[in-house]
Amino acid sequence: MAYTRLVLTGALFALTSFHAASEPVQIILSGVWSGADVQVESGMDWWGLFPDGDGFKLESAPITVTRAFDGMVDSEGEMTGKEVAIPKEANPLLLARGLNTLEAGPVVTVKPPGDSWPFLHPGQDCEITLNPADVHNRVFITALGTAESKPDSMLIVRRTYELRISKGQGEDPSIQSLAKYPEFTGTHGLRLLWAGDLDRDGRVDLLYNLSTWHMSWHLGLFLSSAAKEGDLVGLVAEWVTTGC
Repeated sequence: MAYTRLVLTGALFALTSFHAASEPVQIILSGVWSGADVQVESGMDWWGLFPDGDGFKLESAPITVTRAFDGMVDSEGEMTGKEVAIPKEANPLLLARGLNTLEAGPVVTVKPPGDSWPFLHPGQDCEITLNPADVHNRVFITALGTAESKPDSMLIVRRTYELRISKGQGEDPSIQSLAKYPEFTGTHGLRLLWAGDLDRDGRVDLLYNLSTWHMSWHLGLFLSSAAKEGDLVGLVAEWVTTGC
């Protein structure tokens, strides 16, 4: 299997300047990854976002990073990969460090409309509400752009695709762009992974896989407490993998 490094030229992102602690915010997933994609070190100051019944909880999750066999590129005897492991059997949805707003315990989580949040085709949206009784704090994720069939192919080409988050209605709603993609065909990765109140400020936070390629991850953690004036969320950290 040939190894190809993913170059993320299809998406444009504006990283919000945000420092929740004296060190940069870092996020990653547990597992074995390409060594070049693991820029974190073993440490005690990591938090894990773990499934907890129908919701999620935050727990301390010290990580260990060790050399490992990368099945995509390594020959016998090579160990160019790195394994990120935690001393727990449960698999966290996210590992994070550098955020002084995190606290152990249950985290308010918004349930997706099905088993998981769907890919949003151009013109579609989804509602995210922390408290169904509080209609004034509903937010919406909306997809814009065009979609057309690729000649002589089953693929659908999406152009000028954009994800927006909005709140409010009428003449002056709050609207913010989350990500823009000039053109892509794959949709396997591009999903909202989790929505809730990670920083416990009563407003919506988002964890996205922003990759359109099915063999990669591009995690983006958006927190409401990091939002610039006029915005709803701020991008506090990203983590990108490569694949075959």
